[in-house]
Amino acid sequence: MKLAIAAAMTVTMTMTGALATAQAMENAGFLEAQWHSSQIQLLAELQKERRRVIRESSRSVTTARSARAPDNTPTADPAHPNLHEIEAQPRQLEPEHSPGFEYHRAPNPNLNPRVSL
Repeated sequence: MKLAIAAAMTVTMTMTGALATAQAMENAGFLEAQWHSSQIQLLAELQKERRRVIRESSRSVTTARSARAPDNTPTADPAHPNLHEIEAQPRQLEPEHSPGFEYHRAPNPNLNPRVSL
């Protein structure tokens, strides 16, 4: 637990690490009465940031869900109104995937020629 407190007080910690540390300390049942005021302020800021990140991530999921048509297909991007028309056009096959193309493999010198596959 001392490690968690030291980690929470480290200034160079990334926000993700700080948020994880705050969550771990919260889950471990730390009492705020045992903390110095600077530690309490840091934890309060980390908790606010964690709530903000959770709120934004849930918003982006909701937005992604609402950007789908009733049949669950993604709607066209407003910046590209012809997106569905472009995707509906058949793609040209590359030569190696076109009918009649034969892919000739070079013999593998590492295989034993006496063993049949």
